[in-house]
Amino acid sequence: MTDTGSRIIEALEAAWTDIQRRHPEVPDVAMITGAGKAGASQTWGHHWPERW
Repeated sequence: MTDTGSRIIEALEAAWTDIQRRHPEVPDVAMITGAGKAGASQTWGHHWPERW
């Protein structure tokens, strides 16, 4: 088993912490990683404000 996923999460958290340090008005976020499927096509990412 590799630790690739853990390293990616660690890098994302560090980047967001750095962004918030420089821009305190930026809110906390929930980051979800992984591939998604929508029918026959693959979803690479999306932004859906005010939704969980």
